[in-house]
Amino acid sequence: MYLVRQAGGWFRRQLEPRLGGVVRGHEWVAGDVVVPFVLTRIGLLLVGWFSAHFPMRETFPHPEVLARGWWFSPHRWIDIWGRWDTGWYLDIVRHGYYLKGELGIVENNVNFFPLFPYVVRALVFIIPAGVRTDGAILALGALISSTAAVVGLAFVVALVRKLWCDGALARRVVWYMLLFPAGFVLSCFLSEGLYLCVTAAAFWAANRRAWWAAGIFGALAALTRPLGVLVVVPLAWMYAEQIQWDVHKLRVGHLLWLALIPGAWVGLMGAMYTLTGHPLTPYASQRAWGWVDRFYWPWQTLLHPAGSIPYIEPIQRVVVVLFIALSIVALVKLPSRSYGIYMVSMVLPALLGKPSLPTIRYAIVLFPGFILLARLGRHEWVHGSLIAVMWTVQVLLFFAWCQLYYVL
Repeated sequence: MYLVRQAGGWFRRQLEPRLGGVVRGHEWVAGDVVVPFVLTRIGLLLVGWFSAHFPMRETFPHPEVLARGWWFSPHRWIDIWGRWDTGWYLDIVRHGYYLKGELGIVENNVNFFPLFPYVVRALVFIIPAGVRTDGAILALGALISSTAAVVGLAFVVALVRKLWCDGALARRVVWYMLLFPAGFVLSCFLSEGLYLCVTAAAFWAANRRAWWAAGIFGALAALTRPLGVLVVVPLAWMYAEQIQWDVHKLRVGHLLWLALIPGAWVGLMGAMYTLTGHPLTPYASQRAWGWVDRFYWPWQTLLHPAGSIPYIEPIQRVVVVLFIALSIVALVKLPSRSYGIYMVSMVLPALLGKPSLPTIRYAIVLFPGFILLARLGRHEWVHGSLIAVMWTVQVLLFFAWCQLYYVL
């Protein structure tokens, strides 16, 4: 940690003369966010390099990938940031949305929400046409995810510093999120980095009573992930708390900005309806991935998950139970119950509609839970234990991820 603080100080000394007032007052961004992010990415690149010296998963379903030794790019340092759902996002970037089979029976790219792939698609022009390979697009998307994740972490730090005036707490939050077993997805060609960015920004804006910004960022969240539209619930709760539940203090303008969140979702459902004829296209499409039209009690999913993978199920179960507990604690221990409501709205639906355990990468965006862990981390033994356990598990999972094992 001493070396990290020294590196952060060097970054501040280099940036201050060049950026002047822009950096002044936000000096913590380099030391608290950028340095930890860069260091953890370097560590992951080393894991990716080391894993290349070991056999790939022999039962991987695409023999041509096994034969050539890479999935999306022959350059190992790029290829390791794309696995599994990356292929669907790349398909959207290249071809947009389309149906290649019956909705809910055949896997289709309409299952995936548009903000991340369309941000990549909007910027893909910067890659020369002659080298616009899947690998080049993967590199661009990984850079976008990483940049969004850094911005998202900066919003989380700004929120923590405002609410607790505690720089050490904010730094622990960042380290715990980056070292969390699924922390590497923040740099992958997936939507988690962008989703963290827009949700953290929405809560930061709401806390500052900038409801126009909260509405815009919330609308972007609704376009990023299937559960993103639910962010309107905790934001509305925070608004009600701020006006002390007094209907006479309601402002139509504020409500209209919040209405932008479900409005964006309705607009997306309408656009996809014109393609498929189904009013809830992405959710209907998820049946092909194992989501069903019936209700499951959370304990059914936890105790008797279907289709579990032996080497990942114990980790999934621990993470799910941990974040259910943190959700409950967040409802009573954080300054606003909206943070706990946000966590509940992200955790419970993933347990109610599918008989298998949710992937642990969904937890990486639940920043209120990491704030609670960071508050526990004020005890040195807790801090050391969390860092050692989380980083060890992340290294193991990323090693397996690089070798084509399904871990997230």
